[in-house]
Amino acid sequence: MVYDLTIAEEFSLLAWKHNKSPGNFAGKEKTIQLYSIGALFMDLSLQGKIELDDRDAVEIKEGTQTGDEAMDRLLQMIREGKKTKKFKKWMSVFYNGWKKRKYVYEAVTASLVEKNLLEIHVKNTFGLLKRRKTTVKNDAQDPIVQKIRAELLEEGRVTKETVTLCFLLEKAKMLKHYFSSYEQKQLKSRLKELQKTHEEEWKTIKRIQQLISEMDAVFITVVV
Repeated sequence: MVYDLTIAEEFSLLAWKHNKSPGNFAGKEKTIQLYSIGALFMDLSLQGKIELDDRDAVEIKEGTQTGDEAMDRLLQMIREGKKTKKFKKWMSVFYNGWKKRKYVYEAVTASLVEKNLLEIHVKNTFGLLKRRKTTVKNDAQDPIVQKIRAELLEEGRVTKETVTLCFLLEKAKMLKHYFSSYEQKQLKSRLKELQKTHEEEWKTIKRIQQLISEMDAVFITVVV
């Protein structure tokens, strides 16, 4: 079955598929969570649920729920905040607050598990210490990669969601896992071309690019 996934869900699947290099697993898990929560902000922005004011503060534009549990949890947190926060401040909140981060990100993984695209095993090691193993099922990443190819390496219709996902993958240094060096150059060239030929539409994308850069500045660690 083909599912209509959010940018956050697509990023999570691509990230977990290649989370195999040695190093601090907890640190990598945190980074995947943070990028995915950042992607949720992008999802909400593209859906017109939030907007940034002149001070770059995140404001709820439309108060109705989205029907996606992860996005609705994030909307709830923004709505219940004591005062409006800039996007960069929100990412700092999630960077430093593991309970808030877990509350939002667990809804992303729960959705993917329910769709039979992700599998999570938790086992006890050394007494009370728990270790989580997250596995992408049924090559669930393949349709996402093929969509990027169809839109940006071929002459398909290009969506803002796919462009946003590509910018996230680039910042997270994940394009190399799915595309050759030549294809990565093609992707970047195509994005520049679109920026010139679709200047008016690209205003939204340029703002999202800025948000991704701000997000990346909050946490220096990357998915490798």
